[in-house]
Amino acid sequence: MSTTLDEICNGRQHRIEKNTGVQHRYHAAENESVCTMAVSALSRALSTANLEAKDLDLLISCGASYDYPVPHNSVIIKSKITDDNVNFNCIDVDSTCLSFLSAWDIAHLYISSGRANRVALVCSEISSCALSPNEEKVFGLFGDAAVAMIIEKAGTGNNKHVYQVEHTHFENYPSGAMLANVPLGGSVNRGRGALANDSGYHFNMDGKNEDLFFLSNGHISPVWYSVLARTGYLPVAELATFRKLNSRLQGHPTTHEGLPGIRMASGSLGQGLSVAIGAAQAKKLNKDNHLVFALLGDGELQEGQNWEAIMYASAKKVDNLIATIDLNGKQIDGTTDEVLAMGSIKAKFEAFDWIVLEVTAGNDIDAIKAGLTDAKAKSGNGKPVCILLHTEMGNGVDFMMHTHAWHGKAPNDEQLTNALAQNVATLGDY
Repeated sequence: MSTTLDEICNGRQHRIEKNTGVQHRYHAAENESVCTMAVSALSRALSTANLEAKDLDLLISCGASYDYPVPHNSVIIKSKITDDNVNFNCIDVDSTCLSFLSAWDIAHLYISSGRANRVALVCSEISSCALSPNEEKVFGLFGDAAVAMIIEKAGTGNNKHVYQVEHTHFENYPSGAMLANVPLGGSVNRGRGALANDSGYHFNMDGKNEDLFFLSNGHISPVWYSVLARTGYLPVAELATFRKLNSRLQGHPTTHEGLPGIRMASGSLGQGLSVAIGAAQAKKLNKDNHLVFALLGDGELQEGQNWEAIMYASAKKVDNLIATIDLNGKQIDGTTDEVLAMGSIKAKFEAFDWIVLEVTAGNDIDAIKAGLTDAKAKSGNGKPVCILLHTEMGNGVDFMMHTHAWHGKAPNDEQLTNALAQNVATLGDY
């Protein structure tokens, strides 16, 4: 039996009225925009809290509607509530319903890491603007509204990871609501996407009693951020902010951004191995039997600091270290042989008295896991371990393989569609 649009809308209308008490949804006026509604809500929330914009450390704007392509809503909102002398970070979370939950996660990460004491969260939507006159019944399910809230820690001691919404203002809703005591876990949707989820893991820079990973070739940050997001270090929705102004997800990872999982800035090549060696020696001093892993590009081995580190690691018997070299033979200016030929990388590491393993199928995840398992088994024998991972840059995309041209170039929409079509979907969330 088919159901008409009228029946769906009328049925939901009854449930909305019964469950929320809201009988009429607000329809934005012609002179109202997403940002003007957000500014109004935030201004009233600040006023109620006896706060000013200068008291904020971070502004998060979430929603799927934008007044302009550039600048983003958070920047516009900030410009309306303060002047140029007031400085705080701005973040936009670009999605629909889940953006609000993701914004909670981001607020939690900033506050728990000490990078923010007070966060303003604003959600504003004008859904009616996307609907044609023939779709007015669908609009009956929604409404145009904005909500602003000021979030800060709710005490110390045992409650140091419990937050309260200090002041909330709903713009264009008949009544407000107070949320309080959002537990450790980053948001009301406990679990994935939260820094400290139900498994109880808490990120800290010391990394005691756990394996550590250092990304030396920091320009492959997109895949690193993706892994961090899908293992609970940051909200998956935050990936959409990659390389945007005020985003924590910049082209090269930095500790300055307070991003969980990042223990070093790797914008400059050739430094990751040295940092990893220091961390490995610290573990030995602390009687910590866990391992330290580092990933390097083959092009960055042209940096002299690497060879000092390689010599040092073997001389000091740093045998709790596993360094993997992404051996694809290409870098931004051409092949590694064209830029600066290095001869046999395997022979060089062996000459420095490292244990050297090779994974010939470097783009095969099972082969990589087997190689890491082998490397772990060979650690602790007085020598550091090196894995040479033979890979193909742009593997699986015919027009990206066998060339260095895509090292730092993004595909256009047509090329992206072509590339995705050539690969089997895994998570299906792109």
